[in-house]
Amino acid sequence: MTRFTVVIPLYNKRPHIERAINSVLAQTVAPDEIMIVDDGSCDGSYEFVRGLDDKRIRLHRRDRPGPGGYAARNFGIAHATGAWIAFLDADDAWLPHHLETIEKTLSMSDRPDQLVCVGTGYHSIYPGGRKELDIYSRRRPGAGPEFLDFRGMLSTWLEVGGSPIWTSAIACRRDALLEAGLFPAGRCTRGGDKDLWLRIAQSGVTAINPTVSAHLMAIDLPAI
Repeated sequence: MTRFTVVIPLYNKRPHIERAINSVLAQTVAPDEIMIVDDGSCDGSYEFVRGLDDKRIRLHRRDRPGPGGYAARNFGIAHATGAWIAFLDADDAWLPHHLETIEKTLSMSDRPDQLVCVGTGYHSIYPGGRKELDIYSRRRPGAGPEFLDFRGMLSTWLEVGGSPIWTSAIACRRDALLEAGLFPAGRCTRGGDKDLWLRIAQSGVTAINPTVSAHLMAIDLPAI
């Protein structure tokens, strides 16, 4: 089985972090560790996580927040023990089959040693509960995963009109992240995730599976 480390950056997300963590604990393929990196929360987020009783949770605290959570994610990657890093923002959530979908996608590749990144489909959840399917999955309803080299990744990006992968619905090989230079902490405040996806795509094959396994939820909704 694939060894997954989940990395969650945390800064003042007390209304959401419980839902995010519960969605990780409910995975049909369990992660080896859950790395939560707090950027000096002052709303009780840190204290809530510190009170959780699960030996897989590793809570770290940095002294000050960093834009976009980039530095917090980099810290998590640097201290992770898993071969694959699955990212989840503190105000988003996974469906129970998220890591299972990624693991199955990995097993379908005829070039497993070249795979550096796996993305899945997701829904954006808006006030009132309206769901919107991501732009990549809308173009390929019911299709299986694609395995894209760098040229294919760029072509797909242009075809769908935006990034075909998203931070809370992605897992990357840890050594490929380190080789690509990690998130651009201190160099930008927005778009740093897309910058990294393009850099990592240059080093191997990116798989995109349109199976929906994550929810982007920047609002306070009941647990899924």
